[in-house]
Amino acid sequence: MASQKPLILRRSIFYALFQIPEPQGGDTVKLPNGYGSVYKLSGKRRKPWAARKTIGWKENGQPIYEYLGYYEKREQALKALAAYNLDPYDLAGRNLSFAEVYDLWIKQKYTDNGKKVKNGYVAAYKACSNLHEMIFTDIRTAHMQKALNEWEIGYSSKKNMRILFGQLFDLAMQNDIVKKDYAEYVTLQMPEEEGEQKHKPFTADELATLWENSADKAAQLVLVYCYSGMRPTEFIKIKTEDVFLSDRYMIGGIKTKNSKNRAIPIAEKIYGFIENMYDPDNEFLLTDYDGPLSYDRLNWRYWKPLMQKLDMDHLPHDGRHTCATLLDNAGANKTVIKKILGHAGHGMTEKVYTHKTIQQLVDAINLI
Repeated sequence: MASQKPLILRRSIFYALFQIPEPQGGDTVKLPNGYGSVYKLSGKRRKPWAARKTIGWKENGQPIYEYLGYYEKREQALKALAAYNLDPYDLAGRNLSFAEVYDLWIKQKYTDNGKKVKNGYVAAYKACSNLHEMIFTDIRTAHMQKALNEWEIGYSSKKNMRILFGQLFDLAMQNDIVKKDYAEYVTLQMPEEEGEQKHKPFTADELATLWENSADKAAQLVLVYCYSGMRPTEFIKIKTEDVFLSDRYMIGGIKTKNSKNRAIPIAEKIYGFIENMYDPDNEFLLTDYDGPLSYDRLNWRYWKPLMQKLDMDHLPHDGRHTCATLLDNAGANKTVIKKILGHAGHGMTEKVYTHKTIQQLVDAINLI
């Protein structure tokens, strides 16, 4: 019984603080005129207590209510009503869902200005579908963190989701929909640096398995990496206009001055794959059903499912290491290997690729 006194005291302080008559039982709480009301809904509900305000009157004299929310306990509903009376907010905004706030943000930042919504934000929004129907003011850091953690995708896409959360809460704060920015507490773990990851080439047996499954587009993409030496992001940035099928090479590359805009030979083994991908109507060589493939989409649509299917454990960058190993094992010229991979080295600053140079690269890649 002694443990109940602090509870009774806290209840008394609560009602005194907000100048609310303390209820003495029953399902209806009588409050001062114009203050709003709290009542219990019928039936079995997880949140049976409703808090509401009268915002107008119908022609027949009946009140028009706007609901602040629904609560598990009467005290929670009273506290919400008291908080509103101390600091009134836009009741219409209070009932906006996550999806509705997102729509407002899209309209304000993009469509009203004639801009196209970034694909990264659209993907992030779709990935947090469990939040869409939630009342925005009910969303807390834990809800957003859970959505972020459960999205099995790359760092850059998760970063877009975190940015999206921040943008939506900024909008909500500016329009008095919320009083606190819970998005600022969402955390995103930085990935390991690429150079710190341990890469390993595909074995001869694994390459044989990939060729056995080469009718699968996913296996074709892996084989292109293994027989071209491209970095993962280099392949997805190759433009169609820079692919020269008849001469068996492409122009591409990123990262360093020796890698950018280098000639990438097309090995005879993968020529058919590249030829099938080639479509002069597409800006980029690697295009999927919904447009150009990003690194993240390539990873979760093709790479990861294939690795799981074939019981292999490799990262996309491993294809580049495989190519380097195959070229070395085949006895290819060291300088030519550096040119194919875009590595720095003595005399490697040449940017004009002659027919003879291209042929040297093609001959070397066809050794593997």
